[in-house]
Amino acid sequence: MGRKPRPKIPCAVPGCGRLIQRRELCLQHYRSHVLPRCRIRGCQRPALRRGICDPHHRNGGKPIRTRPKRSPANGPRLFAWNRLYLRQEVVPLVEREAKRLHLTPTAMLAEIVEAWARGTGLDAPCTAPGCTRAATASGLCRTHQLQRERGAPLTAIRPKQHETRIGSLRMPAEAVARLRREAGRSGVTLAESVRRALDAALRDPARLTRVTASGGPTTRIGALPMPADLAARLTEVAGSIGVSVAEVVRRAIASRRRA
Repeated sequence: MGRKPRPKIPCAVPGCGRLIQRRELCLQHYRSHVLPRCRIRGCQRPALRRGICDPHHRNGGKPIRTRPKRSPANGPRLFAWNRLYLRQEVVPLVEREAKRLHLTPTAMLAEIVEAWARGTGLDAPCTAPGCTRAATASGLCRTHQLQRERGAPLTAIRPKQHETRIGSLRMPAEAVARLRREAGRSGVTLAESVRRALDAALRDPARLTRVTASGGPTTRIGALPMPADLAARLTEVAGSIGVSVAEVVRRAIASRRRA
């Protein structure tokens, strides 16, 4: 004998025409009414795996990065095409450019159409002072747009170059605070302020032998990226005076203060 068919009973939620799946509810209302919520702060999805929702489980419990929505100043999307067909050789180009700008392919195509409609073209430069990168629909490049969304001032973007990093760099807390103030007045990052001090100190390596870094509490500033030629000079000076490269950086900051 075959299995008896399940009776077709509608969901117990008024107005829902779906059939019951669990506890007299359809699957959608079972997840929304019975299952606990995801334990990740701010997430209201149902917990399906080990106390977290399925998207957070696939992401290892880390925050899910979503594409920022268009601000009201840019205006809402009022028109949508049903389908858009592209030639096969064009698709990889659109996907690569969308990935570079952190956009979905649909949003990337919308940017192209809006730029064409405005007559500005996709090669219009960013409106931030001194920036020559291509602008998006907001009039800023992607990096300056992120600075504006964080509420930070629009600062110059250091051009890409071959870099070497010093990892887990620690410096005196007093020196870090002073460098942050100087960087804020100059409109540059803390790392750029450290690179400038280091470049100036390496021009006179003999002076670094007479300087010692101040003691007291220290602050970790993380990895310090720098151009390859500056890293080579730093390594050479550190070997000549017999100290680590991190100690040379600390002495460079101390010598700048005395100067």
